[in-house]
Amino acid sequence: MNIFSGFLFNKSKYYGHVLSLGFNCEVSYQFFRHYHFVESGLFSWMGLEGVRSLINSLQHFDDIASQGFTHQGTMYQCNNSGILFHGRLTNKECEGLSEEEIVRKDTEELQSRLTHLKEKFWKAATDGKKNLYIYKHSPLDAEDMDGFIKEINLLYETLKNLITNEFDLLIVIEKKFLPECKENMFSSEHIFLRRVNYFNPPQCVTRKPNDRKSWKKIYKEFRPDFKLTKTKKYKFEQL
Repeated sequence: MNIFSGFLFNKSKYYGHVLSLGFNCEVSYQFFRHYHFVESGLFSWMGLEGVRSLINSLQHFDDIASQGFTHQGTMYQCNNSGILFHGRLTNKECEGLSEEEIVRKDTEELQSRLTHLKEKFWKAATDGKKNLYIYKHSPLDAEDMDGFIKEINLLYETLKNLITNEFDLLIVIEKKFLPECKENMFSSEHIFLRRVNYFNPPQCVTRKPNDRKSWKKIYKEFRPDFKLTKTKKYKFEQL
């Protein structure tokens, strides 16, 4: 029996894995706000330029995190994929360390973490469950309707080449973008398009104001059929 059976919605869809594909952390943050947990994944808490960067990374999956990182402000950029990942050292752990030591410790931990998350990506792709992958539109994606649809269709085909589980792809856009776009314009009935009124700026996805109402509606329709125990406190919870 589904653990959320007491909160059924007529159009709700349930998944054994719910995984963000970016383009940044807002997808995971809003899921966390609604369900109070997040399934950790390779693309859950990161930043990338757009769907073309994501497709390239998926097509060259083994190359992710294989050639080190470049320190970029508060994040670390993968030298192969260009994806930006967060370090995990706390301010307390950085006390007394030189910048060089901080970067070394952070990248060592990041390398280990991404190796684990890459393995987890494959496990989630092949364990027989039904998956949901979520991609949030980036300002660097195609600006025209036909171009964006073509990009998303290619993303779906790229995922199909990697994933043996049954899966859906959910695309989230702002209402002002592609207002005339219809779901049936995509290449598969497993691609869904949903809208929010606005996204938060990339540099402050965890701050108010944010369009929680629209995200809440989305996550009432696209739901996990599982519940995870929270084992850590995220940095944004400490602010």
